[in-house]
Amino acid sequence: MKLRFCKEGKTMRRLSVTLIISALLLIAFGVSTALSGEPEYMKPKAKGEGIRKPPPEHVRGRIEEIRKRIEEIKAKGRPRTDLEGRLRELQDQLAETERRLDELKRENPDSPEIERLERRADELRDEIRKLEEMAKHAPPPPEMPPIEEAVRMKGELRIFKLEHIPARYAADIVGEFKSRMGKVVPVEPINLLIVRDLPEYLADIEEIIHRIDVPELKRPVRGQPPERRLRMRERIKRGRAEGREIERGRERQVERPEREKVERETPGKHKRQIFRGEFNVKPGERHTERLFVNTDRPVSVTFQPVLKDDEVELRIKWGDRELTGRSKLNRPAEIMAHPDPRRADWGIKYEIIQAEGDRLKVKYQAWRISPRSP
Repeated sequence: MKLRFCKEGKTMRRLSVTLIISALLLIAFGVSTALSGEPEYMKPKAKGEGIRKPPPEHVRGRIEEIRKRIEEIKAKGRPRTDLEGRLRELQDQLAETERRLDELKRENPDSPEIERLERRADELRDEIRKLEEMAKHAPPPPEMPPIEEAVRMKGELRIFKLEHIPARYAADIVGEFKSRMGKVVPVEPINLLIVRDLPEYLADIEEIIHRIDVPELKRPVRGQPPERRLRMRERIKRGRAEGREIERGRERQVERPEREKVERETPGKHKRQIFRGEFNVKPGERHTERLFVNTDRPVSVTFQPVLKDDEVELRIKWGDRELTGRSKLNRPAEIMAHPDPRRADWGIKYEIIQAEGDRLKVKYQAWRISPRSP
C-alpha cells in the first residue's frame, strides 16, 4: 500500500510539472506572435469600430529605422566576446548543477530533485554545445582604437630630454619615487626618459629631473667601492654649500651700494683693497673689466675663459702681466701675481658657472696691496 501511494504521488507531481510547462509554452507562443506580427496600427479593425488613424510620419520613420537596425544586428551575429561570456556563465551553472547532483546522490538517492537536476544538466550541455559551435564561426571582436586604449590606461605620459646625465642613471633615481602603477623607461640612444604615472607623482618626478640634470652631476660607475661613492656625495654637498654661500654673498653685495671695500689689516701694515664684480661672456671671447674705479689708480683687467669639457682655463691680463688659471665649473679658484702668497701684491679669486645659453658667468673678487699695486 505504501508503495502504491508513492507511485501515485510521483505521477501527480509529474502531471503538475507537465501542466505548468504547457502553460508557459502557451504564454511564450502568444508573446512571440504579438511581437512578430504586424504593428497594431496596421491590423484591420473589427466591424463597428472607428477608422484607425496611422501614426505621424516621423514616428513611422523611426519605427522603420529601429527594425532595420535590429535586422542588421541579427545578420551580423553575436560578437565572439558575448558568446564567450555566455559560455562561461553556462559552464559555471553546469558545474554547480553537477555538484548539487552528486551531493543528492550521496545523501538522498531517492530524492525527486535528482531527476530535475539531471534534466537541467542535459539542457545546459546542449546549450553549451550550440554556443561552442556558434563561437567557431563568430566574427572576432573589433580592435580597440589607440586613443581608447590610452584613455583606458590610468595616468599621464611625460617625455623628458636629458642634457647632462645618462637616461639609465636618471631612471634609477626616478624609479624610487613613482607610484605602484607608474612606469619609467629610459631610451639610451637618444637620452630620453619616458614616464607614465599619476599627475601628483609626475610633479615630483619632474622636479627631481630638473634638479639632477645638471653638468656637475656624473653617473657613478657601477661596482665602485662604497668609500668612493661617499666621497662623490660629499663633493656634491660641498659644491652646493659653496653655491649657497656665493648666493648669500651676492645678496649682501646688493644691499651694500658700493662695489669695493678697503680693509686695513693690523696697524702699521699695508692697505688691502678689494673689488668685486661679475659678467657674462662666451667661451673663448675676451672681456675687459675696469677695477678699483673709485680709487685714484683704477686698473683694466682682461678676462678670457676657455671651456674644455667641464674644466675652464681662465687667462687674465693685469697691466703687463699675463697669468692663466685652471679650475672646474662651479668651483672657486684664485690667481696671484706670485706663487708665494706672502710676496704677491695682487690676485683674483674667481668662480665660473654656466649661464643662459652657451655663455659663462664669471664672478670675481680682485685684491691688491695699495703701496705695491701696479
